[in-house]
Amino acid sequence: MSRDVKRKNRGMPPATFDIDKLPGSSHLTALEVAAIIRRTPGALEQWRRNPDHPLRWRYVDGRPLYRADAVRDYLDGCDKTTRERSKVRSLVRPPFQSLTAEIP
Repeated sequence: MSRDVKRKNRGMPPATFDIDKLPGSSHLTALEVAAIIRRTPGALEQWRRNPDHPLRWRYVDGRPLYRADAVRDYLDGCDKTTRERSKVRSLVRPPFQSLTAEIP
């Protein structure tokens, strides 16, 4: 692909507001949440099909709404999961061994 060709926007642009400044009881739309967590609205729709997904929502007048504190809790959980996974990888991954050491 040449550099002159513009790529489509793959995902959501960042949110124009700070979620940490919102009260916990504020309700956010799917588009606002998608912008905060930088996922597509379609990804949120798929997550809503899974009742065990950690991001909580509720339907109000047929539209999914997310509480600001639920979004913050989800993001905090993502940070912990990433840190735990990196610890597990470092414990499970065997040390690097050179292939030349096996050649007689």
